[in-house]
Amino acid sequence: MRILDLGCGRGINLDFFNVGDGTVYGVDVSHASLSGAVVKFPHRKFCSGSGEALPFRDGSMDEVVSKVALLYMNIPHARHEIHRVLVPVGTVSASLHYFRSLFLNCAAIRD
Repeated sequence: MRILDLGCGRGINLDFFNVGDGTVYGVDVSHASLSGAVVKFPHRKFCSGSGEALPFRDGSMDEVVSKVALLYMNIPHARHEIHRVLVPVGTVSASLHYFRSLFLNCAAIRD
């Protein structure tokens, strides 16, 4: 099982998705976050990159997970890349902000 943690940050999101055993690849745009992830999870593979241009071959992942990160990407481009790197019967699990959180963030921007 090859699992891509898209927008992995410090690498702590996988517990949220209850991901099973396999090889985990983490991708994030933050070099600082990736540095912490490499130290905390030395058995995983981490690389710098964006969801809009994933550094993996076509059909190279069995599962893609993403906790909150998709909202900070160009979603149509990221969706295309996720589809590209997934095997034909691959799965995607993603979470977004709670609606209340989005509303509060919009109110702060408006003020």
